[in-house]
Amino acid sequence: MIKHATTFPGGLHNTSFVFMMNEAKYNSLSTQDKAVVDKQDYLETEWAASAQVKGLKDPKAMLAEFRAEIAKFK
Repeated sequence: MIKHATTFPGGLHNTSFVFMMNEAKYNSLSTQDKAVVDKQDYLETEWAASAQVKGLKDPKAMLAEFRAEIAKFK
């Protein structure tokens, strides 16, 4: 999705965490393994609670908006 990027030597730092998996690989997992992967929702829930405390009004709505934008590229 990203066609261009700008780097700033020695500056502008950001930390991101992404958990992604090929859909075919996910579909090939056992039910038990899928349950473990799907439990990663815990991280999202914890992040949303923390972000709300820091002043973000509706973190889950923001995530839904980002996912809707990403879906446009599928």
